[in-house]
Amino acid sequence: MNLMTKECSGSYVALLDVDDIWHCKKLEIQSPKMNEYDVIGTRCVYFGDLNGIVPAIPMGDISGRDFTAVNPIINSSSLIRKELCWWDPNCFVGIEDYDLWLRLRNKGHTFFNFSDIAVKHRIHTESAFNSKGNHLHVAELIRGAKPP
Repeated sequence: MNLMTKECSGSYVALLDVDDIWHCKKLEIQSPKMNEYDVIGTRCVYFGDLNGIVPAIPMGDISGRDFTAVNPIINSSSLIRKELCWWDPNCFVGIEDYDLWLRLRNKGHTFFNFSDIAVKHRIHTESAFNSKGNHLHVAELIRGAKPP
């Protein structure tokens, strides 16, 4: 478990990137699936450099889906069992969340995405993912390459 989750008192952790926005009923939407799934997500709509776009991610029970075709979890939409919150410190910086989803999927954990748009996800060219070239490491992560 990471230091970030050490002080959490609940059994789930809800992630929110600093520049994203939750819908006021996000957790209420997700709560019915908390006893059934390890990771629960929702759809999002982009704002910032890309306004109004809703990315295509799989809906419903996605536990058996191929997570290498597309990252199926919108980070700021995720609600994850606290005991599963372990981000690999050796992972490429900026894609730790996708690494977590891939590892949990490979271990047989369960995932569900609601079709509700419950998050506004900011897209901008100056984000750490885009401006520092982190997006260039996704293919290496998928291939199972270890960071330098």
